[in-house]
Amino acid sequence: MLALTACTPPESDHTPPILLFNEIGTSPNDIKAVEAILKERRLKYATMNSRQLNSMSEPQLLAYHLMIIPGGNYISMGNSLTPTTTTNIHNAVQGALNYLGICAGAEPDVKCAIQLLRGSESTCPQGRCGDCKCWHTGA
Repeated sequence: MLALTACTPPESDHTPPILLFNEIGTSPNDIKAVEAILKERRLKYATMNSRQLNSMSEPQLLAYHLMIIPGGNYISMGNSLTPTTTTNIHNAVQGALNYLGICAGAEPDVKCAIQLLRGSESTCPQGRCGDCKCWHTGA
């Protein structure tokens, strides 16, 4: 007798591939639109507020494949994240975490963008305050 069976290997990591930042200050319409797209495409994701994000290490962030930061009130969003968190996000993106920013979250230099979100353009970490100010003011 010959029996063929197929089995799926157990998942070693239950972390969904996508992390969606959902905090006071984020645009509810942006969140709804992104969630609708993710659900339509049957993509697994987790939402995370600033308290949860502030408790994550860089290796924990790297467990995700994509981080989405929606638009919204950049001051409220930025003030909710600690400097350690912004550094962890920056390092994770440099280390392989994909990043999708919408509107206020769209600056490709995450650390610079988060500094702007925190309202500290004069302390742009890359010494490129001119670049940050240009992005910030739209100049």
